[in-house]
Amino acid sequence: MADDVLIIIPARMAATRLPGKPLADIAGQPMIVHVLRRAQAAGVGNVAVATDAPAIAEVVEKAGGRAVMTRADHASGSDRIFEALTALDAHKHARTIVNLQGDLPTLDPADLRAAIALLRGVEVGESREMARELCHLVARGAAPLWAEALPGSGRGHGGADCRDRVAELDEGAQATRGDSGKRRLID
Repeated sequence: MADDVLIIIPARMAATRLPGKPLADIAGQPMIVHVLRRAQAAGVGNVAVATDAPAIAEVVEKAGGRAVMTRADHASGSDRIFEALTALDAHKHARTIVNLQGDLPTLDPADLRAAIALLRGVEVGESREMARELCHLVARGAAPLWAEALPGSGRGHGGADCRDRVAELDEGAQATRGDSGKRRLID
């Protein structure tokens, strides 16, 4: 697990469509606990829940997680995360901060690992393989939501065709091989 990765899950009780959603019971556990456990299972960094509700903090801590209390007047989950970040990472050691939505109880931890790997920069060969897999998932309509907005996914911003992105990574792999045969895409 990387100490410089911080996953923060914003959660509030005042959702307009489904009030109390983080505490909704799913198979005997609150939804927020399912999301917390999925994030922890990814094993990529520290995980915390940012909330304005003592009831949410209580269930998170009872499940062995970390909760950070925030103000109730935030306009967005990103604002809530920013406040929590000042408490969780006062010395600014985290290089990668992930805003994980609190209503994703079926998130595959592998998807979270893959998203963070792409953000952090992985070996060229690994990126090429991930890009190919994402292209196949997008083409089948089975890609995780975050993949559809990636540049080169064929959807979302960027608009490039997946095959072009894989070809670009293939060319990069050939052009950047040195003595070690490996190079990071993003440092």
